[in-house]
Amino acid sequence: MSLGKLTASIFAGTQETTVALAALNFSFALFKTEVAQEYKPLEKALSPYRLELAEDGEIHTTVRILRAMFEPMLPAAPSLYKAYGVRASEIAKKLLKDSKTRHRSGAFSKYQGIDAGSIWAAATSGDGAVSIHLLACMLAKLWPPSEATSIWEEIVLRRKAQLSLADGKDMQSVLAACAARSNLARHQLANWDASARAWLRAGNEVVQVKQTQLQLITENIDKPVNTDDNVYDSVINAWTQAVIVMNSLIEGKPHSITDGAVLVAISAWHLFPNMSVPSTSDEIINQKDPLVDPQGILTLGFEAMQHENGLTSRGITWSLPLACHQYYGDPVRMQKAMNMEGSRVTVDQLLQIAIGCIFHGWREDNFTVRKAAEFLCYLWDYCTKERALRSQSYHLPSLFPEGWFGILAQAASRYLGSDSRTRQQCRKLFNIGHKICPDFLGINEESKSSIVALQHPAGLLGMAANHEGRLRVLRMLATTLGCDPRDMIIRYRLPIDRVDGSEFAIATVIPIAGDPIKAGSVHKRWVMVDTAYTGSNGLSKEEEAKGEIWAETLKGADIVVHNASGQSKLLWSDAPAEYSERKLTTGTINHILGDSVEEIHVEDGPLREKPRIVIGVPFECVLGNPAEAAIYCILGSKCLAPTALSTKDIRTIITQTPINFVHFGLIKHLGGASLEVSKSSLINLHMQSLKTLCSLVHIYRRLGEPTIAMNITSMKLWEMQWMPVVDQPLVTRQPEASDREVIEAFEPYELDLACSFGCIATLESGNMNVSSSNLQSVMALSSDDSLYIATALLTDPAIDHQSKVTRIRGNIGRAGIALMIPPKRPRMRQTDSRDWRIINHADFRGIVADSFRETSLHVSLTGFVFPLDSANYGFRDTEIYLLETVISVYDERRWVGDIKILPMFNQPEFRIINEGGTTCSHTQKAYIAPEEELTSIDSWDEFLDRPAGPVVFRAHGNWMARLAAASLSIQQKHLTLVFGKDVCWTCGKECWTCEETERDRLACKKRPIFIL
Repeated sequence: MSLGKLTASIFAGTQETTVALAALNFSFALFKTEVAQEYKPLEKALSPYRLELAEDGEIHTTVRILRAMFEPMLPAAPSLYKAYGVRASEIAKKLLKDSKTRHRSGAFSKYQGIDAGSIWAAATSGDGAVSIHLLACMLAKLWPPSEATSIWEEIVLRRKAQLSLADGKDMQSVLAACAARSNLARHQLANWDASARAWLRAGNEVVQVKQTQLQLITENIDKPVNTDDNVYDSVINAWTQAVIVMNSLIEGKPHSITDGAVLVAISAWHLFPNMSVPSTSDEIINQKDPLVDPQGILTLGFEAMQHENGLTSRGITWSLPLACHQYYGDPVRMQKAMNMEGSRVTVDQLLQIAIGCIFHGWREDNFTVRKAAEFLCYLWDYCTKERALRSQSYHLPSLFPEGWFGILAQAASRYLGSDSRTRQQCRKLFNIGHKICPDFLGINEESKSSIVALQHPAGLLGMAANHEGRLRVLRMLATTLGCDPRDMIIRYRLPIDRVDGSEFAIATVIPIAGDPIKAGSVHKRWVMVDTAYTGSNGLSKEEEAKGEIWAETLKGADIVVHNASGQSKLLWSDAPAEYSERKLTTGTINHILGDSVEEIHVEDGPLREKPRIVIGVPFECVLGNPAEAAIYCILGSKCLAPTALSTKDIRTIITQTPINFVHFGLIKHLGGASLEVSKSSLINLHMQSLKTLCSLVHIYRRLGEPTIAMNITSMKLWEMQWMPVVDQPLVTRQPEASDREVIEAFEPYELDLACSFGCIATLESGNMNVSSSNLQSVMALSSDDSLYIATALLTDPAIDHQSKVTRIRGNIGRAGIALMIPPKRPRMRQTDSRDWRIINHADFRGIVADSFRETSLHVSLTGFVFPLDSANYGFRDTEIYLLETVISVYDERRWVGDIKILPMFNQPEFRIINEGGTTCSHTQKAYIAPEEELTSIDSWDEFLDRPAGPVVFRAHGNWMARLAAASLSIQQKHLTLVFGKDVCWTCGKECWTCEETERDRLACKKRPIFIL
């Protein structure tokens, strides 16, 4: 039936209408409209595969049906559709230009390139279809894939119910009714959402500056998209309102809004009108978007809120009861927000959150992000001072930018050097880590970071390298006590093997009067008479003191120490005049020091029975550890020990303490070696989190820094199941921690390919903790606008891959996170006896050439899907799954076989000649021993029907053919010897002959194949 007859029959009410409507269901896949001029540049940006899907595939059918359903209720918006087409074309051109400098895609070239399929499918289906795409972008902006698909399914079901009751009186209504009879499966809606989501993510990269400006505005707003509680009504109202308002703004008509729907549309459609935001500024925020008339000013009819604590508001929220989200049960109430916490962030932005985490629990008045960044940079500069490293015998390479300390310090430095807009965004990120998600790095109220521990005197004291270091640090800490330094002394343990109290010495806090011969004041020290301390570390005690005076030795009865109930007191009889003039006390020991004396030293030993009257200066411990080193202040003095030191105090103490006493100790402290033993398990989790953070940063920076799902910060890095198993503690709690143990505390983990894919899958989703144990066979991952491919699939088999995974822009056109695995038993073409005429098996004459220029690799999907457990029981969508994927070798258009590439590199039959890319020193590189008969392989038919002797596969410089040949050869269990760029047959022969015993063990079916 022709379209004219169909239309006539509809309006005539003939009996042919029902049959015609049924037939029209098929026409949705075929029907196309002329593409508007502003959308035509998109065509050049799409790959042939993507164009075919958009014009003739499932996605085209989906948008045509959706257009027919919803177009009767959509407002006209010609200016919006035109402006959006121009902006989409601009973004596509920019992304296409950038992609030309990216990595080659090999077998995945079919899927490479931007996914603008949903736009092109809409552009070839008319303005109404473009509006459908705009709604898809709005939903993808706020809602995760599963929830967005559920919303689509619910509004489609509701619209179908409406259309079933409608009485079509015009062609548009008839088409809508026809569409209502069409079947739209959930997976079609999911794939439609996935395409729009991929476009949205790619487009955000291009308009990142304007998106940041908008984000800074919306984060101070606490408004819903609308207040409708019905899914269908809420979505349709938000959609139509956004279309009307944005069309008006583009035409230069000002508009005022009282809810958040339009703000969601601005972000999702990449069109940025000028804005007036009450309470933030009297000036108009000029976005300078040439596609929006400057007179089209959007005024927010509500005030933005300023938060004193630095935290953002909820932002633009959308709350809906989703009835189609799970198989069974009542509708599930879901709420999502357009704010920083619900967005995607870069690696650098994630590091700003991490800096906030490590400063959780920092107590200081007027503490700011700038202070935190400056302090972190100071610690980094101090620890990596060239003169300090030269003065020490240890070598700590991981303190340089590769370790977690380095990457955090670099992030802090970038904050300090950023512009005002970036600093404003970084402050918000810092506060998220500081106040909302410190447990992201294993930090809570019981376990602080090693940096925050420096704020506490005990933590700062723990960085001292030895007894001299502790003495110097305590002298600096004494300046923070707020009392007269003349009232204080330091009692510290000497490095001698004594436990009777004589192992302690006493030192001044400030210089006092020296001996009569020397003018001025000096530091003095006192040691017990029977200690016989002479010095340590090869230095005499005089050399160790560096000019300080060792005064007369003390008798045992001169010092009485009482430790009880967490307090330590000391009585110094016959104290120097500098102290006895301050306060001299007479009485019994019990009266002066307490009711129960724990330790009284006299000449004849401990005396615990008979009270005696003593005269001396009483002190009490005010700071430090009495068992190691502590400051004692004259009893009764007004002395207030600080509970937390400021960044200024800490910097002063570290800077003014001789570097050899604290430098290595500070490094060990930051690595966790000096923190409390009682909390070692918690501290270990924090250090493990930092190493995990460092590992994921290394992976993502090598991938070109794609964005990360922000809600990853609600998880705990130390619980990541993709991390390798750590058998030993990360750091030792002992003071004698070795250089190697300290280095390991800062280094990233070494991740294999499965761990790397687990990391990427987790960060792509933001809510799924993916175990690497399920990913041992994964060779690629597809998510949103990215394909993450094992680098070994994209390079020559002889090249050592610095990065295990390579990212290219593209996807396989399926919703969710697809983890691509090869089939267990790949197939190979069987030899055909009729091909004997083209099989030459000529002798190899030493000529290096490429006979396989027509060889190519191609990816195809078998359709087998195996869902991975995502802990979302009862939900209708599979968010992450294994997808069986075949890599096939073709000779022009003729299939050769399917290959499993990754297992090849672990097989003993696989060898690389001059592995590592080294160049040999042989002069006769082209020499072939006359006794060796080598057969040249110059076609795939010759490869599949190989002779019994050693052969040479001639594909020099053709990485794809070399990779295919090596993989197929290993699948056949042949010894495979792969040359690098330089061919040296002397090395080739050595590699073969040295493997004689090995070949016997391997029981190779045939003699070797050399791959040129």
